[in-house]
Amino acid sequence: SDGESWDRVGEQYGFAVLPIFVDATDGMTQLNGTHGPIEVVESALPLVTSMDPPFPNPFNPETKIHFSLAKAQTVDLSVYDVRGYHVANLAQGHHPAGRYDVSWSGVDANGSSVASGVYFARFRAGDVVTNHRVVLIK
Repeated sequence: SDGESWDRVGEQYGFAVLPIFVDATDGMTQLNGTHGPIEVVESALPLVTSMDPPFPNPFNPETKIHFSLAKAQTVDLSVYDVRGYHVANLAQGHHPAGRYDVSWSGVDANGSSVASGVYFARFRAGDVVTNHRVVLIK
């Protein structure tokens, strides 16, 4: 591809991919060789402190929340109801830099199932505060 047009991935998929070319020094994967075997040269993607949207969402019986830390720091990942009441802690305390996966199965801090409805996952780490809406459907 010339990097300016869409490439068809396959008839059975019904979608296309827009290629974006960057230097390997930008933290992306570099493919070496255009003919014959392709050597994949990996370089680590730089981590940023962030929380991804929960998936699946809406969910039943469980949703996953992914977050990453650029450096070691204190984390608070909690769930709140629409009235702002604390429902559950999913991750708390000091964590080293890295990527984390946390699950929430629709239970409160006492282990009791919560009602169907809208909840908010709130992530705090250092100066970063992120909220995502989570919908439980039973």
